[in-house]
This record gives sequence, C-alpha cells and structure tokens, in this order.
Amino acid sequence: MKTFMKTALMSSAVIGFAAPAFAQSLGCADINGFSSSLVQVRVSQQLTGNPLAEGEVITLTSTSVTSSQVVGTPVWAFADTSTASGFGSGAFSPTFPSSNTPISETVTVPTGGIGAFGLTEFGPWVTDLNDVTITCVLAAPPITAAAFDLAEISTTHQNQSLRFALDRNIRGRIADVSSSEPLVTRSNLFMSTDGMNQGTTSINAWVTVSGRAFFDGYDGYSTDVIAGADWLVGNSSVIGVMAGAGMTDLEDSTISKAETSSYLVGVYGGHGFSSNVQVDGYLAYSGVDYDVSTTSFDTDRWLAGLAISDQVAIASGTLEHRARFFGSWEDFPSGVAGIPGGTTEQYRFSVGVRHEWNAMLPGTYMRPWASLDLEYGRQEDTNNLQSDFVAPRLGVGLSGKVGSGNLSASLDVGRTTSEVLDSGLEVSYNLMF
Repeated sequence: MKTFMKTALMSSAVIGFAAPAFAQSLGCADINGFSSSLVQVRVSQQLTGNPLAEGEVITLTSTSVTSSQVVGTPVWAFADTSTASGFGSGAFSPTFPSSNTPISETVTVPTGGIGAFGLTEFGPWVTDLNDVTITCVLAAPPITAAAFDLAEISTTHQNQSLRFALDRNIRGRIADVSSSEPLVTRSNLFMSTDGMNQGTTSINAWVTVSGRAFFDGYDGYSTDVIAGADWLVGNSSVIGVMAGAGMTDLEDSTISKAETSSYLVGVYGGHGFSSNVQVDGYLAYSGVDYDVSTTSFDTDRWLAGLAISDQVAIASGTLEHRARFFGSWEDFPSGVAGIPGGTTEQYRFSVGVRHEWNAMLPGTYMRPWASLDLEYGRQEDTNNLQSDFVAPRLGVGLSGKVGSGNLSASLDVGRTTSEVLDSGLEVSYNLMF
C-alpha cells in the first residue's frame, strides 16, 4: 500500500528555503566551527556568552593540551561560564588530563541548558589548548525527533484536509461563480447534498476523503476522512459542524515505527461579502494517538484556520486570489520516555493565485487550471526549538461537469516541513444528489 501510494503520488521536488528541523541555540551557533591556534585557560575561559540548549552536542579537538605549572595532575573541563567564579566552577563534563597527544572530547549540554560556554581548569596550572576546533550540533534522540516531525506532518495534512473541504463546500454554497471547483491539492473524494432540494432546504451535508504522500526527509503517507453538515444563514453566510478521523504512517532509517491515528470534531463558518469575495474559518479539536518506536501516548490538538479569497473574470477565464492561515497547538504529556512534555505550536501562512481557463477540452465540459501559492511554515517544539521554511506549491488540473456532478483532477507538489516534501495526485467527484 505504501509503495503504491508513493509511486502514484510522487511527482517532483520543490526547493524551498529551509531551516534545520531543530534549530541551534545562539550559543551553539556561536561556537560551531570555532577554530583557534591557541586557547588559554586561566581559571576559566569563556568562548560564548550566549546560552546553549539541553541536548546540544559539543565536540572539541586539539593537537595537544599543556600546563606550564604542573603541580599534581592538571585537569580541565567544559563549563557553564555564566556561573564560573573559581577553579572548576560551572563544570558540567568529566575532567580531562593535559596531554601532549591529539585529543577529541565530546559532551552533551545537560538538562536545563547552560547560560554560557567555556573551559575551566581545576588548579593554577596555566592550561593551554593548541590548534583547537569546536563543533556544536543538536543530536535529538531519534524518538524525540520522530515524534515532533510526525506531529508536524500529520497536523499539516489535517489542516489541509479541512481547508480543502471548506474551500469546496462554502464557496459553492454562498458564491455565484462560474468556476466549478476551487483548488484541490490532494487525493480525495468529495460528495455533497447541496442542490438535493434547492429552494426548499438550507441544510447541506458533505464528506471528503483525502490522502498525501511524503518523501525526502521521511517516506510515508497520510489519510483523513471528514464529514460535516451546515446551514445557510440568510443568503450569504454558512455555519456548520464537522467530524472526522485520520492516520499517518512514516518511515526513516532512525526509527522502527512512527504512526498516528486521530479523531476530530469542530465547527466552521463562512460569509460572502459579494458574489466573488469569501471569508471563512474553522476551529477544531483532535485527539491523537501516537506509536513511535516502542512508545505509545496520547495528545490533545487544537486547530484553527482563516481564509479570504476572491474571483475575477478575465478574458481567458477566471482568476482567483487567496490568502490562508492556519495554526495548531498540541499538548504532549510529561513522563513519556524520550519525549519532553509541553505544548508544540505550528503556523502556516500562504498567498496565491489560481487560473481556470474558459476554453474546455474538446468533446468535454472540462476546463484546465493552474495554481501557484507561496507558503511560509513555522514550528516550535516543547524544547522551544524552532524550524521554519518558505516554499512554493504548484498545482495543475482539470475540472468540470461530468454526468450529474463535477469532476476534478489535479497534480501538485510542495513542502510539508523544512525537511519533508509532499506531492499529490487528486481525482474527485462532487455529486449533487
């Protein structure tokens, strides 16, 4: 199943301006790549005054470490120099002896992080480190990285599914537009009772099924099923309720299993300010069950979205302008092995255009369309480590009347996270019954 979905849905990669999945602290960035022919330690020597985060890994190499005043056994250590006030003060590593041979020492920043970084000696030994280089990286445990990446990917697809359903449903309910279908960027099936009893009822029910493949940083897929019902308020507003379920399955070389299953309940609404301008939004709660490696746990996730769009008739067809925002907040429990408790945050903002041509394909009622959106995404995990990216999302497709409903097919490619690409092949049918 995974191989089929990956083969069917992958198309091409989009190059975005991406940050690492877990960003360095300021102090770690300061010392990463540090190089000096001589570092002199007199009681202590600070190398950066900026803080370093828990879990960051520091490696120091030197061709030799000498002490010019040898009394006993000279030793030195890595230290939090924000608290240093004497020999050995602030040390958070084992002690290392002076050596006339090359050394390479690696330590991990302890729980809670440190306020500044440097070296300390444990006596008046006048310690010199020769030809020093330092690297600093964040080596998050695989289970931690996988859990937070899984949260970001599954949340993004969940929000995309909600946005797709509302774009399709609300515009058709409150806007008088010539274009039969708004943008669709995932594999889906959409059905609606809108038009079933036109003129006699203001109630509409719908269901959407969506799927997406992920690749590059992770391989995997995500699926969601969402259903809803809404009511017209006057001739230009809609309010509704919705419920759904979904799953995400990812794989990479560092983790044996990374899966989620979820349920969702929420409310939504929209208003048409004219026949061509629409504002809509939603608020939803999702309970999420995680299986990461051998660890299982549950989280609470809140999602919110807001969008505004208009459609303008031009000589060649219909041009839609749109701006979209969504945010999510997810509470991770404390006490789960390898995963810090707290609240993760994720935000995404996009602006874009979609053009649908007036000309139909010969012998059909299908019109071609193309879209381009520029997306900015940002995530912050429970360690307060952030990642963000800017990337385009490209889409092409066909939409139009087939039988008693509307058929739409699309292919799109974009970026889900700073290190994960996604692509979707969409075939959908909007059935009026």
